[in-house]
Amino acid sequence: MTKPVADFVCRQFSNILVLAAAYKNPFLRQLVPEDKFWALMARTIALLSRLSPLSPVFGINQRVLETTRAEMELVRKQDYEEIQSYHGTPVGGVGRGGSIPLSTSSSFSGR
Repeated sequence: MTKPVADFVCRQFSNILVLAAAYKNPFLRQLVPEDKFWALMARTIALLSRLSPLSPVFGINQRVLETTRAEMELVRKQDYEEIQSYHGTPVGGVGRGGSIPLSTSSSFSGR
């Protein structure tokens, strides 16, 4: 593997960790497009998985992101449960046929 590719993968890993930290913060979360965050997390984990046979660092980074993803999914679930208890309505449904979106868009979603 060439050094520029390894550098890119390490930067991508770092970027995802920063996004995860922002997503975990209630104030900063509104700046992180949820759908893009989860897609980038999955894509980065898949990339690290493919590269892990080449270097133990990639395998370690993969496990760090998998652990981070699991923790973030717990935060996501707790948020939905909090919304549900606040509104007294199951998440994903409002009365008959209506719905509460499971993700929000931001001004960054078009980029």
